[in-house]
Amino acid sequence: LLNRSSDLLKTLEGMVDGRITQVYLGVSGRSLHSMVSEVNRSVDNTKPITKDLIDLIIHEASSSPIKNHDTVDIVPRAYYVDKVNTLNPAGQFGSSIKIKVNLIVAKPSLKLNLNRVMTMNIPVKDYIVTPLAVGEQILSVSDRELGCMLVDMGAETTTVAIYKNKVLVYLNTLPLGGRNLTRDVMIGLNVMEE
Repeated sequence: LLNRSSDLLKTLEGMVDGRITQVYLGVSGRSLHSMVSEVNRSVDNTKPITKDLIDLIIHEASSSPIKNHDTVDIVPRAYYVDKVNTLNPAGQFGSSIKIKVNLIVAKPSLKLNLNRVMTMNIPVKDYIVTPLAVGEQILSVSDRELGCMLVDMGAETTTVAIYKNKVLVYLNTLPLGGRNLTRDVMIGLNVMEE
Protein backbone atom coordinates (compact mmCIF):
# COMPACT_ATOMS: atom_id res chain seq x y z
CA LEU A 1 0.00 0.00 0.00
CA LEU A 2 2.83 2.40 0.85
CA ASN A 3 4.55 1.93 -2.53
CA ARG A 4 1.28 2.42 -4.41
CA SER A 5 0.54 5.59 -2.42
CA SER A 6 3.98 7.09 -3.03
CA ASP A 7 3.78 6.18 -6.76
CA LEU A 8 0.41 7.91 -6.95
CA LEU A 9 1.82 10.97 -5.19
CA LYS A 10 4.76 11.16 -7.64
CA THR A 11 2.40 10.84 -10.61
CA LEU A 12 0.12 13.59 -9.29
CA GLU A 13 3.05 15.90 -8.51
CA GLY A 14 4.27 15.38 -12.09
CA MET A 15 0.84 16.45 -13.38
CA VAL A 16 0.78 19.68 -11.37
CA ASP A 17 4.50 20.36 -11.75
CA GLY A 18 5.02 20.93 -8.03
CA ARG A 19 4.74 19.42 -4.56
CA ILE A 20 1.44 18.34 -3.06
CA THR A 21 1.39 19.51 0.56
CA GLN A 22 -2.26 18.89 1.53
CA VAL A 23 -5.14 16.74 0.31
CA TYR A 24 -8.91 16.73 0.37
CA LEU A 25 -10.51 13.36 1.11
CA GLY A 26 -13.91 12.33 -0.24
CA VAL A 27 -16.21 10.83 2.39
CA SER A 28 -18.82 8.23 1.49
CA GLY A 29 -19.80 4.86 2.85
CA ARG A 30 -22.45 2.77 4.52
CA SER A 31 -22.91 4.85 7.65
CA LEU A 32 -23.15 8.23 5.87
CA HIS A 33 -26.56 9.89 6.25
CA SER A 34 -28.25 13.16 7.17
CA MET A 35 -30.07 14.17 10.34
CA VAL A 36 -32.12 17.34 10.82
CA SER A 37 -31.23 19.65 13.68
CA GLU A 38 -32.80 23.01 14.48
CA VAL A 39 -32.16 25.86 16.86
CA ASN A 40 -34.64 28.55 17.90
CA ARG A 41 -33.33 31.71 19.47
CA SER A 42 -34.81 35.01 20.62
CA VAL A 43 -32.87 38.03 19.34
CA ASP A 44 -32.87 41.78 19.90
CA ASN A 45 -35.32 43.16 17.33
CA THR A 46 -33.55 46.54 17.27
CA LYS A 47 -30.33 45.09 15.86
CA PRO A 48 -29.86 43.36 12.50
CA ILE A 49 -29.13 39.65 12.41
CA THR A 50 -25.42 39.21 11.63
CA LYS A 51 -23.51 36.52 9.78
CA ASP A 52 -21.57 35.87 12.99
CA LEU A 53 -24.85 35.14 14.83
CA ILE A 54 -25.99 32.84 12.02
CA ASP A 55 -22.67 30.96 12.13
CA LEU A 56 -22.91 30.67 15.92
CA ILE A 57 -26.44 29.21 15.71
CA ILE A 58 -25.39 26.75 12.98
CA HIS A 59 -22.47 25.66 15.18
CA GLU A 60 -24.88 25.27 18.11
CA ALA A 61 -27.14 23.07 15.95
CA SER A 62 -24.22 20.72 15.39
CA SER A 63 -22.72 20.77 18.87
CA SER A 64 -24.91 18.08 20.47
CA PRO A 65 -23.10 14.74 20.37
CA ILE A 66 -24.76 12.05 18.29
CA LYS A 67 -24.34 8.56 19.68
CA ASN A 68 -21.81 6.50 17.69
CA HIS A 69 -21.52 9.13 14.93
CA ASP A 70 -19.30 12.07 14.00
CA THR A 71 -20.55 15.14 12.16
CA VAL A 72 -18.78 15.26 8.79
CA ASP A 73 -20.52 18.35 7.37
CA ILE A 74 -23.29 20.83 8.15
CA VAL A 75 -25.64 21.89 5.35
CA PRO A 76 -28.07 24.75 6.10
CA ARG A 77 -31.61 23.77 5.19
CA ALA A 78 -33.93 26.65 6.14
CA TYR A 79 -33.90 30.00 7.91
CA TYR A 80 -36.89 31.61 9.64
CA VAL A 81 -37.10 35.14 11.04
CA ASP A 82 -40.23 35.64 13.19
CA LYS A 83 -41.54 32.32 11.76
CA VAL A 84 -41.27 33.54 8.15
CA ASN A 85 -39.07 31.48 5.83
CA THR A 86 -36.24 33.52 4.30
CA LEU A 87 -33.32 32.70 2.02
CA ASN A 88 -30.78 34.75 3.99
CA PRO A 89 -31.55 36.28 7.40
CA ALA A 90 -28.35 38.37 7.51
CA GLY A 91 -29.26 42.05 7.84
CA GLN A 92 -32.90 41.40 8.71
CA PHE A 93 -34.62 42.51 11.92
CA GLY A 94 -36.81 40.29 14.05
CA SER A 95 -37.43 39.02 17.55
CA SER A 96 -36.68 35.35 16.80
CA ILE A 97 -34.61 33.29 14.44
CA LYS A 98 -34.83 29.56 13.71
CA ILE A 99 -32.27 27.71 11.66
CA LYS A 100 -32.67 24.14 10.39
CA VAL A 101 -29.59 22.28 9.23
CA ASN A 102 -28.79 18.87 7.84
CA LEU A 103 -26.04 17.24 9.84
CA ILE A 104 -24.17 14.85 7.59
CA VAL A 105 -22.98 12.16 9.96
CA ALA A 106 -21.05 8.90 9.79
CA LYS A 107 -19.50 6.39 12.14
CA PRO A 108 -16.09 7.52 13.47
CA SER A 109 -14.44 4.53 11.78
CA LEU A 110 -15.13 6.07 8.37
CA LYS A 111 -12.66 8.94 8.89
CA LEU A 112 -10.23 6.67 10.74
CA ASN A 113 -10.13 4.27 7.78
CA LEU A 114 -9.63 7.16 5.34
CA ASN A 115 -6.76 8.49 7.43
CA ARG A 116 -5.24 5.00 7.60
CA VAL A 117 -5.01 4.94 3.80
CA MET A 118 -3.15 8.26 3.84
CA THR A 119 0.28 6.76 4.43
CA MET A 120 2.14 9.52 2.60
CA ASN A 121 2.45 11.87 5.60
CA ILE A 122 0.46 14.58 3.84
CA PRO A 123 -2.01 16.43 6.06
CA VAL A 124 -5.71 16.28 5.25
CA LYS A 125 -6.94 19.82 4.58
CA ASP A 126 -10.63 18.94 4.65
CA TYR A 127 -13.16 16.17 4.16
CA ILE A 128 -15.58 16.52 1.25
CA VAL A 129 -18.92 14.67 1.38
CA THR A 130 -18.78 12.87 -1.96
CA PRO A 131 -22.56 12.70 -2.63
CA LEU A 132 -22.83 16.48 -2.08
CA ALA A 133 -19.90 17.17 -4.42
CA VAL A 134 -21.47 14.93 -7.08
CA GLY A 135 -24.79 16.77 -6.69
CA GLU A 136 -23.07 20.15 -7.09
CA GLN A 137 -21.41 18.98 -10.30
CA ILE A 138 -24.20 17.19 -12.13
CA LEU A 139 -27.45 18.79 -10.94
CA SER A 140 -28.52 22.13 -12.32
CA VAL A 141 -29.89 24.89 -10.10
CA SER A 142 -33.36 24.25 -11.55
CA ASP A 143 -33.04 20.51 -10.78
CA ARG A 144 -32.36 21.34 -7.13
CA GLU A 145 -35.04 24.02 -7.01
CA LEU A 146 -37.86 21.98 -8.56
CA GLY A 147 -36.85 18.88 -6.63
CA CYS A 148 -35.01 15.77 -7.65
CA MET A 149 -33.41 12.63 -6.32
CA LEU A 150 -29.80 11.83 -7.12
CA VAL A 151 -29.00 8.11 -6.95
CA ASP A 152 -25.33 7.09 -6.98
CA MET A 153 -24.96 3.32 -7.22
CA GLY A 154 -21.59 1.84 -6.46
CA ALA A 155 -20.46 -1.75 -6.11
CA GLU A 156 -21.43 -2.17 -2.45
CA THR A 157 -23.63 0.84 -1.61
CA THR A 158 -26.17 3.20 -3.15
CA THR A 159 -26.38 6.79 -1.97
CA VAL A 160 -29.63 8.73 -2.29
CA ALA A 161 -29.70 12.53 -2.05
CA ILE A 162 -33.00 14.41 -2.35
CA TYR A 163 -33.12 18.13 -3.13
CA LYS A 164 -36.06 20.56 -3.00
CA ASN A 165 -36.14 24.37 -3.11
CA LYS A 166 -32.39 24.40 -3.87
CA VAL A 167 -31.42 22.60 -0.65
CA LEU A 168 -30.60 19.08 0.42
CA VAL A 169 -33.54 17.64 2.34
CA TYR A 170 -32.42 14.00 2.70
CA LEU A 171 -29.28 11.92 2.31
CA ASN A 172 -28.87 8.25 3.07
CA THR A 173 -26.61 5.39 2.06
CA LEU A 174 -28.16 1.99 1.41
CA PRO A 175 -26.11 -1.22 1.81
CA LEU A 176 -27.03 -2.39 -1.70
CA GLY A 177 -25.02 -1.90 -4.86
CA GLY A 178 -24.23 -3.20 -8.30
CA ARG A 179 -22.40 -6.23 -6.95
CA ASN A 180 -25.63 -7.40 -5.26
CA LEU A 181 -27.49 -7.15 -8.58
CA THR A 182 -24.71 -9.02 -10.38
CA ARG A 183 -24.88 -11.85 -7.81
CA ASP A 184 -28.67 -12.07 -8.21
CA VAL A 185 -28.32 -12.38 -11.99
CA MET A 186 -25.58 -15.03 -11.57
CA ILE A 187 -27.78 -17.09 -9.24
CA GLY A 188 -31.01 -16.56 -11.20
CA LEU A 189 -29.50 -17.47 -14.57
CA ASN A 190 -26.94 -19.94 -13.18
CA VAL A 191 -24.02 -18.21 -14.93
CA MET A 192 -20.50 -17.18 -13.95
CA GLU A 193 -19.70 -13.52 -13.30
CA GLU A 194 -17.54 -13.27 -16.43
